[in-house]
Amino acid sequence: MVLDISGSMSWDSATEDKTKMEALQDAATQFVTTMYEKENPDKISISIIPYNNQVNAGENILSNMPGVTTEHDYSHCVDFVDSDFKENAINPNQVLNRTAHFDRRNYNDDYEDERHYVSRSVCTTRAGSEITAMTNIVSDLHDQIAAMSPGGNTSIDIGVKWAAALLDPQFQPVINKLSKQNVDPDSVDPDTGLDISTGLSPQKIVPAVFDNRPMKYEANVKKIMIVMTDGENTENWILNEAYRDGASDVWYNPNYEQEVTNCWYNRWGQRRCETNRYTGEYSVRTTAPDVTPPEYYWTRQELAGQSEPFGGEADDQSVRLTYPQLWNRVTLDWNAEYNYAWQSNHNQTWYDNAFTTVYRSEKDTRLSDICSEVKGKDIDVYGIAFEAPAVGVTAIDNCSSGAGFFYEVKKSGGLGESEQTITQVFESIATAIKRLRLTQ
Repeated sequence: MVLDISGSMSWDSATEDKTKMEALQDAATQFVTTMYEKENPDKISISIIPYNNQVNAGENILSNMPGVTTEHDYSHCVDFVDSDFKENAINPNQVLNRTAHFDRRNYNDDYEDERHYVSRSVCTTRAGSEITAMTNIVSDLHDQIAAMSPGGNTSIDIGVKWAAALLDPQFQPVINKLSKQNVDPDSVDPDTGLDISTGLSPQKIVPAVFDNRPMKYEANVKKIMIVMTDGENTENWILNEAYRDGASDVWYNPNYEQEVTNCWYNRWGQRRCETNRYTGEYSVRTTAPDVTPPEYYWTRQELAGQSEPFGGEADDQSVRLTYPQLWNRVTLDWNAEYNYAWQSNHNQTWYDNAFTTVYRSEKDTRLSDICSEVKGKDIDVYGIAFEAPAVGVTAIDNCSSGAGFFYEVKKSGGLGESEQTITQVFESIATAIKRLRLTQ
């Protein structure tokens, strides 16, 4: 289940008194319930891949993929290149760059707004954004769906890429390891190996019965993908290699306080002022590494030509930040605007040239490529365009397996003359899947 959690999912839907996200949650929850009704749960595994501008694979999945870089653990996405979308599989040993944990947006950040808001990161970490892999525990699937919340851009291509990987047998080593990994290691009695609170075998991330999945394509198994969006592919961003890892030229000292007073005139011409207290000081080395003695710029105090980072480099004073640590504290915009205010070309160097944009046209090509690969493996692809614009409707229609596999829920709330809602569409898909199983 590839489910859109982009920002537009917060908009009102045609379903009365419900946002698009709320309507999707009702529909997806009912779908899960229907799929397991009167069925052997050990025969059916469901994975959920929420996506916005990226896919949060989660720590458990990435920690079992040796090829993923480990420069930080603030978030758990990976960057794909065009060629990755020309094949279903993700080889766990394939070298993949972990997505840098950074906020590239230009918010015209205020001086005091340097704190990095995780919800704005290119790689989302908020509750409900993580992949749920290969389970038959209905309550866990329901909880995942209920926890989803909207925000961010739209990358249907990345959502489908991860879904394809979770249906491809090359991903079996990861799933096998997850089938042996406890959901909560701290709840296990080291002497008995049982859950301390229940006295039962501890719950695994993936139920043990699915330890051999994804099965081979030629095995006696049916693989199905449901791709849902309310929008269309939009931009995604990749931090440039020079700023991904290693030591930055920025130091941070938490032991500093400063009061800043801002004044303005209200609509009646009355002068109003507000004083805020801010803590912490950034220092930036302004001279090249081979130049001695070094000089530093103290950001909050706007003091150049300093002989050392603010407070010195004693154990409890200024600490030099790695690039991942820096981007976990400040947005690209704030860093350019304030830490590098002393540079004449600070915005160009530290903002414009700090990241690469993957544009819609490239993402549409990637989506077309991965959908073709998926369908080439005899995977049934159901597409749902949920009150989506024309471009998104076309993309999902083309991704689907054709007639009978594509559903457009229109802004009027219905599907053509039949007037199916999003819940009815998911129910139709569930019925079709179960009928297919019975007839094979």
